[in-house]
Amino acid sequence: GDAIRYGGALHRVRRARGSAKDVECRDCEAPGFRWVLVGPATHEEDGKPYSLDPEAYVALCARCHRIGNNA
Repeated sequence: GDAIRYGGALHRVRRARGSAKDVECRDCEAPGFRWVLVGPATHEEDGKPYSLDPEAYVALCARCHRIGNNA
């Protein structure tokens, strides 16, 4: 089959873990906004690293995502 690309990997995260909006932000406990990769990247597409493992992502709120608290 075709390799899973960036969008497919994020779809896999949402399917496995639900919407980031239903999870508290890892850094400040506000409602989540987006799943962000914090685990090891196993793939890259157009300079965007991603992983096929849904557990490699955490939910961040819009503020923490914007200020870069995803390290």
